[in-house]
Amino acid sequence: MSHRNIIDIIDTKRYGVPVLATIPCMCEIATRSKDEILVHTEPEHLFSKSIFSIKEKIEAMK
Repeated sequence: MSHRNIIDIIDTKRYGVPVLATIPCMCEIATRSKDEILVHTEPEHLFSKSIFSIKEKIEAMK
């Protein structure tokens, strides 16, 4: 998760791997039930969409 909506190019170069997505910090995520799987309960939430996007990018790398 990122505290800003931009990709930190320095970190990209430091680790030598592509940044698949940036996910803005969302305090509401931390306050949810530990038993909830957000991508199942709210698939249209920005966090869920970001996770799905990362999943698709990883699968495309195979």
